[in-house]
Amino acid sequence: MHKRIRQYLRITAATFLSMLAASCITPPTYDGGDWRNFVGKNSDLCAQQSQEILARRSEASLPYYYISSRLPYCAGKIRMTLQRTDKIRYGRFDIIEEGRTFEKEEVLFENSDTIVQDQNIWLQQIAAQAALNDGRVILYTHGYNETFLETASRIARFKTIAQFNGPIIQYSWPSHRKALRYATDGTNLQLYKPQYANIVQKLAALPEVKSLILISHSLGSQLLLHGLQEIDLAAKKPNSVDYSKKITNVILASPDIDKQIFETIASRHIMTDEKVANGRRITVYNSAKDKAIKLSHIINGYERLGGTRCDDPNALVDDDLIAINPKAKARCYAILPETINKEQQSGLHIVDTSEVSNSSNGHSDFINAPEACSDFSAVINDMPLNDKRRRSIGKGNIWRLNEGNAIKDCKYEK
Repeated sequence: MHKRIRQYLRITAATFLSMLAASCITPPTYDGGDWRNFVGKNSDLCAQQSQEILARRSEASLPYYYISSRLPYCAGKIRMTLQRTDKIRYGRFDIIEEGRTFEKEEVLFENSDTIVQDQNIWLQQIAAQAALNDGRVILYTHGYNETFLETASRIARFKTIAQFNGPIIQYSWPSHRKALRYATDGTNLQLYKPQYANIVQKLAALPEVKSLILISHSLGSQLLLHGLQEIDLAAKKPNSVDYSKKITNVILASPDIDKQIFETIASRHIMTDEKVANGRRITVYNSAKDKAIKLSHIINGYERLGGTRCDDPNALVDDDLIAINPKAKARCYAILPETINKEQQSGLHIVDTSEVSNSSNGHSDFINAPEACSDFSAVINDMPLNDKRRRSIGKGNIWRLNEGNAIKDCKYEK
């Protein structure tokens, strides 16, 4: 009997793995079959559609900006597809703000307009708006399994909760928006690392930009950290201009990156004495309830920065955690090596959102949980640390959020 059960489980596992493999190797598809036909049919349509939109509304009525390496479809309203392209596009859009959960893609599409712009014009408009708002600019990078419009609706929420009037830009790389396309998304991410780094440098080089706030979610943290490292390294070259001084506020929400890789990059490159002394702060939001990060841990084999799982057998449960849950398991967080000085250590802040998480998977607490959303808003605006908002839980800058403390715009209407 047990032998039959084992055989059944093996067959079931083999079937599942075959389905997974098949889903991962299915080639991209385009209208008309071949991508060359697709691109050819759209070559002039994007500019034409953009002109038609601007004939009936002003650019100022399209308040958000984007940079995208997605292949656009412009037969009708402009839509950024799930496929990748070697050309980076710049533009503006408007969007309805997301509610408690994402609106359906069709609803977002019908209620928004997107235009494609010349890069130089786009940069000029970024510079002009930044100049009117203390030189502050947000660049947001989404994670795995997300569409252009889902990200667009999310950054619309940033504007509301943080009362941010400077330019808000989404960098939209070609995620395939399918649960079993994690490997495909990871491949696309690697392809666009150099281009993302170049974009960060172009924005930081604008004289009107005084503070470039870098924010990422999930897998997007790998793009952000690579771009930040590149601009920091470029600043060390002879006769170069140090644009890295403009990047002092970095936020990693549910980051899907190896914890030790992050610690290495942070201690050697992006959190040096000089960077921290210049005011650089990295804020990490993580959660013990983050199911996506737990799955990534299983897939990748090592702890992720966005999780709190503890593989250290000697780790002890802290008193604060026991007070919350007597049966709690130990949690471990990213730390910078003890060999570096306290000034460097002060630049890294880990915010555990586990106790305030109110979603089914805990992967977007930074924007969904009211207390975390409020803290996120405060960090965007460089507000000082507040005991009412957070409490320290010991060595290093490790924090937990206090329940019931949320600003109005971070509370969702029932």
